[in-house]
Amino acid sequence: WLLYRLLRSLDETVLGYRQSRVLVALDGARDESLALLQLFPVLVVVHEPQGNPGDNTRTNSNVKFGLASVFDRFPDADKAILLEEDLIPSPDLLAYFQQLAPILTEDATLLAANAFSHHSYPGTAQDTRRVLRTRVMPQYGWLMTRSVAMQLMEIWVPVGPGRDWDWWLTLENQRRERHVLVPEVSRVRHCGTGEHVSSWQQSLYHDDRVYTTTQSDTRLYDVSRLVSRQYAAWYEKEVKTATALVLRDHPCSVFPLPLDQVGPFVTFVGVPSLADSYRSFYLLLACLGS
Repeated sequence: WLLYRLLRSLDETVLGYRQSRVLVALDGARDESLALLQLFPVLVVVHEPQGNPGDNTRTNSNVKFGLASVFDRFPDADKAILLEEDLIPSPDLLAYFQQLAPILTEDATLLAANAFSHHSYPGTAQDTRRVLRTRVMPQYGWLMTRSVAMQLMEIWVPVGPGRDWDWWLTLENQRRERHVLVPEVSRVRHCGTGEHVSSWQQSLYHDDRVYTTTQSDTRLYDVSRLVSRQYAAWYEKEVKTATALVLRDHPCSVFPLPLDQVGPFVTFVGVPSLADSYRSFYLLLACLGS
């Protein structure tokens, strides 16, 4: 059902989809899935499931298989978009990625471009034109260059129990200080439960996230700004001109943002290490509703 919903949504709502080349990577040769895919103009490859029950190998190896297969089947493609089956795409999904593709080509400090943002909530995401750089994993719909994909597949997640592929990509040996482009307003909505997202997590973390539903192309704001040097200069200016907030009370008790003023705002949170063992940053964002 999830795969059918994704393919039908792409065909019926996403601008430019019918001019795109599509490859579906199945995790196992299920007769029902193979019969369903005959209804759509897509290529199909089947991955023989790997690993033992309960470890991470099956999912990790299937993502690698999908990456390898799409670049193998389309040797002239220098970039590919990967979508998981439990997503609902925005109509401007392809237009969004098309505008960001040249930046991935130009800037070697980028790992990928996401269609999904963790902060895409009604109170924190409004501008569909804005894209940011951040340290996060590719997930829930992402665009990656052939060169980056090949480099990652050479050192892919070790077989056996351990990290999932997306968390593995945040480790510095793989990330290599590269950033991911993320939209302020997501271009996909996660809508499904499975091995990594329970019904409780779907309700808590995903059901109230916003994503674009407009039927027209959205022109992204100043995409050239996303190149590393330009972005650093823009970000520094944003911080220097922002209104400073002094947190005198617990942010969950007294909302710290002025309700009669437009941002940006800046405050500083001290953490002893990137591990943030006291969960200071997480707590502040939770209090802000992000």
